[in-house]
Amino acid sequence: MPLYTIWQTSSGGSIAYAAVHCWVGDLLIAASCLGIAILTTNRNWPIRHYGRTAVLATALGVISTILLEWLNVDLLQNWAYAPSMPVLPLLGTGLSPLLQWLILPPVAFAWARSREAELVQ
Repeated sequence: MPLYTIWQTSSGGSIAYAAVHCWVGDLLIAASCLGIAILTTNRNWPIRHYGRTAVLATALGVISTILLEWLNVDLLQNWAYAPSMPVLPLLGTGLSPLLQWLILPPVAFAWARSREAELVQ
């Protein structure tokens, strides 16, 4: 949150609401990206095409982030980046939300895969 202006300009209640709202939105984005990836790659997931599904879900999350950040920051101005937020040249997408979708899904998929392997043994 400190990388967004809401951290400096809003009350604690507004910040808490924004955190929960964004968390729920991220869950919906993740579920949608995973669902689309499963339907696209193989309905037999996670047994088949695990890596392909993971890559596609991560890519969809990154694309969604770029589009939603552009929509909400630039077009609708629903939120704004603090000066401390690093942004990507040309796109203007904040580095923090982008890294979230580049790092967390592969880590989650790797963890889930390891748990699956433990359960099979």
